[in-house]
Amino acid sequence: MASGSLPGPATASDAHYPPQSTPIPMQHLPISNNTSNPTVDEQTRLRMPWKYEGYQAFSKWMASDDDFFVFRRFESLNACTILWMQDHIARLETELQAVHRMVENSNPNEKLGNDSFRWDLPRRSQIMGELSRQLLHYSQSQKFLEVDHWLTLCRSIRGRLF
Repeated sequence: MASGSLPGPATASDAHYPPQSTPIPMQHLPISNNTSNPTVDEQTRLRMPWKYEGYQAFSKWMASDDDFFVFRRFESLNACTILWMQDHIARLETELQAVHRMVENSNPNEKLGNDSFRWDLPRRSQIMGELSRQLLHYSQSQKFLEVDHWLTLCRSIRGRLF
């Protein structure tokens, strides 16, 4: 692997696998005392944990250690959504440019101009409002993906150092 490059997929022939560590023994989480149905006996709770503990217990277990705190990132869906946002923003940009050209080519007697948003055409205001919302959402998505990328990289480096 070249210096400064990211590791390849785990299925690659030169994939680096961390050394095997001692297995972590599974522990039973204590049964919560704040259940909504106190009349159910402990045996029933143990036979049907999905009914009485479910995501509450699973969430506690996931949060109990960094190694268990794993979520899907929906990378393909995020990429597809960002591409859709790019397309939508590009279409709005084309519409905005068309409004600018229409005003530039208008008859001077119409007293239209590209110099003020206060006395602007309603359509340009609609486009600008939609662009504002879309660009904010797009920028937030980009920042999220950048942070996610850096967190993944840091975890990868941490795994190599320790």
